[in-house]
Parts: sequence; structure tokens; C-alpha cells
Amino acid sequence: MPYPADLKAFLNNIGLSKYYPVLESQDIDLDVFLTLDESDLEKAGIKLIGPKRKMSAAISRWHKNAPLIGTPEEQVYANYMSNQVEKLEQELEK
Repeated sequence: MPYPADLKAFLNNIGLSKYYPVLESQDIDLDVFLTLDESDLEKAGIKLIGPKRKMSAAISRWHKNAPLIGTPEEQVYANYMSNQVEKLEQELEK
């Protein structure tokens, strides 16, 4: 997957461009954004669980070189599987 041009383009690609000003106000650029987890996103001002989970899943999928867009059913399943893998990785670290 090609590297997104910037954070605004990344958020636009996943349908969450309205959160760009929130992240920009925290001096979060694309490079920083791609290192965040759900806890970090909440600290940055993303309070709603839906957008926070969608961002977290998109970050995870980007790191795994998975497509960010697809059919709604594929997105739901891929996000679910990505979150499951992330939880397992966290458990393994413990």
C-alpha cells in the first residue's frame, strides 16, 4: 500500500476526516498518528468509541499492509480480525 500523503488524506480515506482538526490541535501528524493506540487516541481528544476503534483498526491494518477500504462487510470483518490479533499480541507481551 502506498504511504498516504498526510494525516488528512489518511483520515479521509477511512471516512473520519472531521477528526483532523482535533488531532492537528495536538500536533499529531501522520507519522505520530501511525504509532497511536486507542488509549493515545482518547488522550488526543477522540472520545467516541466508534471513531476511536475505527482509527485504531485502520492503523493496525496499515501496519499489516492491508487495504483501508473495501466492502462494508469486508471492513467489519477485517477490523474485527485486526483487533483480535492486536489483543493476542498484547497478551503475548504480558
